[in-house]
Amino acid sequence: MAENKMYLQSDNGGYGVLVLDGAHRKWYYWGENEIPAVLIGETDEENAEIISEAITAGMFDADDFINEHSEEELAEHHIEAYDGMSIAEVDNYENDNRDCDKTSWIEIKEVRS
Repeated sequence: MAENKMYLQSDNGGYGVLVLDGAHRKWYYWGENEIPAVLIGETDEENAEIISEAITAGMFDADDFINEHSEEELAEHHIEAYDGMSIAEVDNYENDNRDCDKTSWIEIKEVRS
């Protein structure tokens, strides 16, 4: 079974998490207010570390975003345009032909204790 992955997304609108359902190659997005961690870091890297620490503490992980939501809830968060893409392809899709207001992603390293 392919691994689910999580990325901290940062853009001029704030933060969120982009989650890849590795088994189905589908992408889902949850906004900052839906993440069970408070992102108070001053940099993207610090906020990615806050999420990693919450995962290590057992609060949540990428699997939870996929497996603990109903089909209806997942449908609300699904980004169909990204399906089948790698994170590099998502980056190209979002940022191609942009000179400013670019979106960036940092992979969240998931290590459960």
